[in-house]
Amino acid sequence: MNKGRVLVVDDEESLVRVIKAMLANEGYEIDCAYSGEAAVDILHSKDMDIVISDLKMSGMDGMKVLEKAREINPAVGFIMITAFGTLQNAVEAMKRGAADYIIKPFGMDELRLRVRQLMGRKRLELENVELRKELRKQSRFEGLVGSSEKMQAVYDIVRKVAPTDSTVLIYGESGTGKELIARALHFHSRRCDGPFVAFGCGTLPESLLESELFGHAKGSFTGAIRDKKGLFMAASGGTIFLDEISATGPGIQMKLLRVLQEREIRRVGDTRSVKVDVRVLAATNEDLKNKMERGEFRQDLYYRLSVIPIDLPRLAERREDIPLLVKHFLEKYSGGPEGKERKMGPELLEILMSYDWPGNVRELENVIERCVTLSDGHIFRIADIPDRIVECSRKRERKLKAAVHEFERNYIKKVLMESAGNKPLAAGILDIDLATLYRKIDRLGLSREENKQEAG
Repeated sequence: MNKGRVLVVDDEESLVRVIKAMLANEGYEIDCAYSGEAAVDILHSKDMDIVISDLKMSGMDGMKVLEKAREINPAVGFIMITAFGTLQNAVEAMKRGAADYIIKPFGMDELRLRVRQLMGRKRLELENVELRKELRKQSRFEGLVGSSEKMQAVYDIVRKVAPTDSTVLIYGESGTGKELIARALHFHSRRCDGPFVAFGCGTLPESLLESELFGHAKGSFTGAIRDKKGLFMAASGGTIFLDEISATGPGIQMKLLRVLQEREIRRVGDTRSVKVDVRVLAATNEDLKNKMERGEFRQDLYYRLSVIPIDLPRLAERREDIPLLVKHFLEKYSGGPEGKERKMGPELLEILMSYDWPGNVRELENVIERCVTLSDGHIFRIADIPDRIVECSRKRERKLKAAVHEFERNYIKKVLMESAGNKPLAAGILDIDLATLYRKIDRLGLSREENKQEAG
């Protein structure tokens, strides 16, 4: 198995052959160069994981090879070897990007270990990069599935705002995906490699909330047995997401305003302020403007938070997205696209689309998870979903039928009145045949009204 590609550079051919044999036996793919110039040519034509180069060579020396290697491939690992080892050379090589430095003479076991360690570090770095890419991909609009016009408008704002450091205030009912929007903003920002810290402000009383957000100094209150840095410091270099921002009291609001204005915090019990580099995202399911107008939320903080407002629609306002969300959650809880295929029949999907979903996307996800967990079949039945959804759907259907019935009755009645009871004329106006009109008059109870009028 190929463990990686290594380029060995030295004008001492016998040493190059020994190193090549040892590393090839370890499973590495080896290229050799007997001068700095030849090494650079190879680096231009092949991707190397590690370069092992002598420092002192005629022509282009090892320092120049290091410089060229880093220009061609900044991620390449570089091990410098030399018989002229000095601390100054070691420091200079490290400054220029070398990962390691070995002094001749050295044992092959030592070089084998250094190469193995460096390759392990590089592999870990690559895995971390790929993991971050995957996390960004997964977090792009994870759970925010939908092609509706309302959701496309939300996506457009996220794409425009994410690369900036603007403060964003996300409005939406519980279950609409406010934290998912915040994560999408973070993972598409320049802070994506920094921490994302999410916190619900309604979970703690104000006295504890202040310590949780801003930290405290040792001895600042009973139980403060050590210093605590707080969530703003934990989010340094990244993003902090404050959900339920409307639940904060006047004291916390004043401190949050200071963070947004001065970019600094002060721990509980401390006299010094500390600068913080954090992007602030906030969310609420309340009308924050109304709270501000009632004096329950600071006006200056409101305007600082709502630089960019994002309104998340209720699921009932984007019913056309329900089939896509159902498919998404079926894949999620059935083991992905390659998992056991599970389907919703048309009748059941119609019931889901007619329900109002007061818990929004979160409620729909819970229902689909329940179906996948409890159902034995691959096509779900009405019995697999909660009774409340079926009953609400049936009530809605009855109301709709009643409304359609009433509209049709009033419309035909109006046409009959305008045609002075002339049914052939009324049928022509309605664009239906006469027999159909008689059936509708009878079904809608209009014949009884005619009989009453004639009897009167």
